[in-house]
Amino acid sequence: MAREVAGSTAQCFDLENSVDRLALASAPERTLAALRGLVVLDEVQTLPELLPVLRVLADRPGNPARFLILGSASPDLVRGASESLHSPPLAAGISRANQNQEHADIH
Repeated sequence: MAREVAGSTAQCFDLENSVDRLALASAPERTLAALRGLVVLDEVQTLPELLPVLRVLADRPGNPARFLILGSASPDLVRGASESLHSPPLAAGISRANQNQEHADIH
């Protein structure tokens, strides 16, 4: 579904896919630094140590990539994300995702 929403030009990583997970777990900055445009990271809750790397990459001059973070929002991840992701657009995206998940869980 993430690929459908992002479109054909976005670079997508599904952290439940072993190839994507290995690339991001072993060398996240090397894997993501050269990318431009929309980068979708699905199931990011499975690799929370990726969040500080995303903050560094999102704060680069010229901001060549935009990161769309998707996945289940656990309270621990959201709490940690507010500390790891100092960049307002990223932190806001996580907050909205958490609210949407809570709304979905209620209904």
